[in-house]
Amino acid sequence: MNPQVVTEALSLLTELVFLAASVLMWYGIRFLKRRLTREQQQLLSDLVRATVLYVQQIMPAADPQEKLNAALIAASHLAKKKGIPVKEDVLLVLIESHLKTLKHEFGEAWGQQE
Repeated sequence: MNPQVVTEALSLLTELVFLAASVLMWYGIRFLKRRLTREQQQLLSDLVRATVLYVQQIMPAADPQEKLNAALIAASHLAKKKGIPVKEDVLLVLIESHLKTLKHEFGEAWGQQE
């Protein structure tokens, strides 16, 4: 296969994945706004952000899927403990959203291990 075709196909696939993730985030946020109070929304956002940071600290060398699963389990547990009803797919969207934001905030330092 022509390497240029493969590169263009991968580029297109990446753009489609980002588009799908954006649509999922939009639906997830709309779902949350209809179901949760503003205080619950803010608390859930804070919990997810803290969870993503925590998982990165305790599992810096782990596989990304392992980190995602750990964050999903921890965030789900914390939300349940605080009495916030949230579905797993909505948590997944929030985790991915916070992960992208945090990677941007921390830049090169995000992936470095201590």
